[in-house]
Amino acid sequence: MGCSNLRKGVERVFTIPFSNEEEQLDLIDELCDRLSFVELHISSKPGLIRICVRGSHDMVRRAGNVIREVVSNFKNRRFNMGFRVFQANWLSRETGYAISLQLLSEILKRKGYTCTVNGDRLKTDADEEIIIDTVRLVGSIYDDLKFETKSSSVKKLIASASSVVGSDFWSVLNAAISLDLIGRDERGLLIPLKDWRNSLDLLITYLKSHG
Repeated sequence: MGCSNLRKGVERVFTIPFSNEEEQLDLIDELCDRLSFVELHISSKPGLIRICVRGSHDMVRRAGNVIREVVSNFKNRRFNMGFRVFQANWLSRETGYAISLQLLSEILKRKGYTCTVNGDRLKTDADEEIIIDTVRLVGSIYDDLKFETKSSSVKKLIASASSVVGSDFWSVLNAAISLDLIGRDERGLLIPLKDWRNSLDLLITYLKSHG
């Protein structure tokens, strides 16, 4: 996707990381309008906008100033709205992990953030660093538990509680066992003994009181 109007002259390429495809379209439209004085080609793919401008030195320099201004203003408007939208595929590329947005929403809500999930998009007032750190932590705990359990409920419980409280997952695991929220089957694998969502609130309360 993009717009194009290139001939000859000094050329410079600008790249803009951007996480939301719908907002990318809005930003591209605004850039096309504001950069009508210079020859340009704008293209995008998920997570990135590429702008190639061509003209005289002064026009290219002016274009660079306009691009920085437009991007800054656009991101400020998005920030001031209080919410950001993150796509599942972008989060997966950024973190190296693919976790359920519903699970991520559950964790963020218990951390005090507002979240809604619509398809493959998460809308939240948590900032990007919080989101990425949470996904990476949950993903790493899933990796650590892969030889301990086959149960997704156990993984969700331990990863969620560890992320919310900030305790290491072995401490969380031992606490869950002591509270009879999880146990081990005849093969030694961890299994849930109660619904994981109900267990999560109990486990978080316990960990906070014994932290």
